[in-house]
Amino acid sequence: MTINITQDSNALPPSGLAERGELAQFLRAARSRLRPETVGLPSHRRRRVPGLRREEVAELADIGVAWYTWLEQGRDVNVAVATLQRIAQALQLKPQEQVFLFNLAGKQLPSIPDLEHRPSLESLQQLVVALQPHPALLINASWDILCWNHAALELFGDFSAMEEHERNRLWLLFTMPEWRNLHDDWARYARCSLAHFRRDAGEKVKEPHFQQLINALQQVSPEFREWWSSYEVVTPVPIHNKFHHPERGLLEYDLNLLQVYHAKELQLFAFICTSGGCVAKTVVMQSNGQDCSNAS
Repeated sequence: MTINITQDSNALPPSGLAERGELAQFLRAARSRLRPETVGLPSHRRRRVPGLRREEVAELADIGVAWYTWLEQGRDVNVAVATLQRIAQALQLKPQEQVFLFNLAGKQLPSIPDLEHRPSLESLQQLVVALQPHPALLINASWDILCWNHAALELFGDFSAMEEHERNRLWLLFTMPEWRNLHDDWARYARCSLAHFRRDAGEKVKEPHFQQLINALQQVSPEFREWWSSYEVVTPVPIHNKFHHPERGLLEYDLNLLQVYHAKELQLFAFICTSGGCVAKTVVMQSNGQDCSNAS
């Protein structure tokens, strides 16, 4: 029997049996770690078990005792997002624990807490360099190129010699003749990349920086104007890439896209060499120090 105790319009379908069991155990464990005095309750009452009582958690979360008991028993109850937030606050859950609680309950946390252990840009820059002799780029949400290694410089050109607004993968792809000539099938690659960019940008396209980039590209590129208005999203970016290098001829790479953990606005583009002539000889780091230190 399903017990529905809320009319909250944000309520989502109940979790499965295994998830409800895990959720019940997690709540009991979190409750057992708290002491009455840490939540402002008197501690002189005799307790048979450590931690708070169920009724105390229910009181702190402003919910019914019976309903909270059902939740800790793993019953099939329909819990609303707002209620979960009050429980998390009552149990003084850390950000990581809040995410875990909502995942167990099958809910989407309204705002993801700022988790610790965000990787430093210095360490990411070292990773880009370590991928030598394979070309690698670190980009942000608007596809500004933040860091690169020497192999990327040899393949795509000298980023440090470009103006700041030009160091953007989308801008280079649609405005620079060298980039158009470099790609074996430019139209396919550019259109797929634009659909990938639209997916990455999402609601951020309304932000001033994104709008400035989009408006500028619409003015200078007829292909961008046409394809942007088609609203294509998540067209797969070609994994196998062929480049016609002006000095080294036909070069072939497999593209690997890696999203940075705890810094999801950053992506690593790694082009892994699949042909003998595409390996760069020198191992020298090239990057823009100001962009790397100020990336967000």
